[in-house]
Amino acid sequence: MGVEALSGPWTEEETQSLLSAYWSMLDSELRGERYSKIEHNRRVQAETGRSKGSIEFKFCNISHVLWEMGRPYVVGYKPRSHVQESLRVAIQNSLGVRQASQVPADFPPVALEAANALSNSGGTILSDPIAEEESPYTLFSGFWDRATGGTDVAARPDDAVDAVWPVAASAAGVDAALDWFRGESRPADLPRLLFLVGGPGAGKSHASARAVAGLHLVSRHDDGLAHRTYRYSGDSADVLVVNDATIGSYAESSAPLATDIDQMVAVPGARPMHLMACVNRGILIEELSALTGHPVTENFVDSAGACVIRWLADTPWDESAWTITSETTPRFIRSGLLEHVGREKAEVLAVYVDECSLFEPVPEVEVGRRARVVAVPHSITPLGARSSLPRAASPSHDLIEQVAEMLESTSRGSRMVADPVQANVAMLQQPAVRSSILTLGRSAEMASGLRFTYRELWGLISRVVVGEAPSRMGRTELEEFIALHQPTEGPVENFTRLRKLACLRGTQAMFGAGSGMAEVEAARRDPVLRLTRLIDPVKDAIPGNAPTDPTSGWATPINEAFASHYSESSPLAILRAADRAETFEAIVQPFDESVDKAYVELMGLNSLKQNDRLDAISWYGSYLMRLYAVAHGISAFRREVSVLLDAAYFAPNIPKALSKSLRTLIRPQRQPGGGTDESLLPLFDSRAEPILGWAKSRKLAILMPSLEMKTMPVAADQTVVLLERQGKELGRIALDFALVREALACVDDHAGVTNLVDATSPRLERIRAVHLRSDVLSDTQLRIAEGRESKIVTLITQKGK
Repeated sequence: MGVEALSGPWTEEETQSLLSAYWSMLDSELRGERYSKIEHNRRVQAETGRSKGSIEFKFCNISHVLWEMGRPYVVGYKPRSHVQESLRVAIQNSLGVRQASQVPADFPPVALEAANALSNSGGTILSDPIAEEESPYTLFSGFWDRATGGTDVAARPDDAVDAVWPVAASAAGVDAALDWFRGESRPADLPRLLFLVGGPGAGKSHASARAVAGLHLVSRHDDGLAHRTYRYSGDSADVLVVNDATIGSYAESSAPLATDIDQMVAVPGARPMHLMACVNRGILIEELSALTGHPVTENFVDSAGACVIRWLADTPWDESAWTITSETTPRFIRSGLLEHVGREKAEVLAVYVDECSLFEPVPEVEVGRRARVVAVPHSITPLGARSSLPRAASPSHDLIEQVAEMLESTSRGSRMVADPVQANVAMLQQPAVRSSILTLGRSAEMASGLRFTYRELWGLISRVVVGEAPSRMGRTELEEFIALHQPTEGPVENFTRLRKLACLRGTQAMFGAGSGMAEVEAARRDPVLRLTRLIDPVKDAIPGNAPTDPTSGWATPINEAFASHYSESSPLAILRAADRAETFEAIVQPFDESVDKAYVELMGLNSLKQNDRLDAISWYGSYLMRLYAVAHGISAFRREVSVLLDAAYFAPNIPKALSKSLRTLIRPQRQPGGGTDESLLPLFDSRAEPILGWAKSRKLAILMPSLEMKTMPVAADQTVVLLERQGKELGRIALDFALVREALACVDDHAGVTNLVDATSPRLERIRAVHLRSDVLSDTQLRIAEGRESKIVTLITQKGK
């Protein structure tokens, strides 16, 4: 007979049923016996009335406690933190009675060590193992949860944050917003409505947990599942948290967030009630559609919630009794007073948490009474100045500093000859290397047009520390994998083993490289590699000797390191002699020296086949190139990245490195260097592409006039180019990586072409087609192009016609 699923705190009897099922599964697993997880789950359901999902979550909590204690856990239930204290105590008490004497005589010998861990410290020991220091690899296993934004990245407001792992500084405006929202020192004469708007992984849940810290949870949920709302009670006011606005009961309301706001404002209670909502931008569109319906006004909803939703989505409606008066603020934060027919009803504050890059300094913000915001604009740091940013200057700086400090105790060296993970930890202790890694992260943002959230930031740091291990092996297999591939055989086998270990080296894994075994399609699905693969330095190794100048080449030292006969010298030694910069010395670790030694020994084999030799040279050349580039913060296409950052930094002025090239791209000369500034656009062709060089047939064309250009910021680090003629705007085009790359390919008035031409051509045609509009044609000169010549067309009209 079925039992209705319950909610609320777990009783002692229910917890014992849960633990009994867990220990049974763990014993079977240690014995190597087959068992059914679903059968154990159904048994607990029958005994407790709890749901399947709630029980599975609790099993994962038990695994987390055992993992913290260094004990074995059920492999099928990945550790999940935020464990209730009552469950933690019950686990410890239960372990106390699981003495070694309870282990059956036929217990497998291979499981004795694991079984010992199940007995408490005062219990009987089956064997007499030598006490050893806890392996640092136990700590590294936590990166499995963070490699792609895993279970421990987001938090529910009723859970405590895991104290073992650091939490990055908040996004721009969040700290000031939380201070205003809590505001115990100021009387709450009006409800406070705080909205954190942004995509998944932007830190909204962590902020909501901080907002209600110390308050009493009224609506308790103990089923381990995420819920839409949580209600708290404070000393002077209550708080309703919409922790995830994507969870909604659409059977009750097609616009649940607007309904929440209406209930908060329209019917005030005896005690002040404040609202904090975590909102994805997609929810605003859905609610706006539900509130507005068809664009005609008869379906328009006029309420407090509808007014706030329109304000958040920046789509105001003039004909409404509800209004929000607000002042001009930076794009990442907005505030105002919600009024109904001139009467103040609530203070409103919205922080757009993913508007500003996590790699840029957080601007100063203050929020005072009546939600009045005083904030400085979000700043942009040019590429050449990023190495001088101070420690903890941005959320990304703050997080990587904390991670480096957390791992410092594990950087005392490895017992293995070649340990790529220890090499990663050691290089992270160097400030210059940390700065270079973050410079590469910012470069990836500019090249991809995407933005790192905290989840992707954790994923990047995870790749730097444990490489591609989370996608290749279980969290408990890392140390075994490294030990298995130690160089203890001949030159060929040693080099092969080290190539496999190289997938764990952070300088390779952050670009999805290493052993060469990763599939391209899998990398495309990875949220971190989706950004970083675009800036793999191997894709754009421009010759030159200027690693610190974004406008110059840098790859010549690597090429010269392989210029000598392959059996005569060490490429790494040659590269170190050529580049004595502290940043490169800081990044080279014993593991890299082991790879270099294995390469030299391999090249010394006369029996090595030529194809295998060339393959080894190619692989190691790419390995050193990435090592060198990461040391100096060099990304692929760093010139384009630098120009993009400069364009945002110097707006509305266009950087010199871009101005002439962009003019050539938009308005290419027909005969560059011919002494005339003639750019002709065919009048009747199907595409708005200028006539270049020889015209095979006679064509009627217009002379495209010279244009004035300036830039205008449309987001924190995104700009558009405004094209004007005699003060009149003719059009605008987004200044992104593709457009800049195409523009910088133009040299000496000659239009260039790159692999991104398909992404830019349609936009360029639309801009050029503006000259074909009737209101613009009247001021445009017509010409006939034939061969290399062009003749002016004179229009003669009869008087009176």
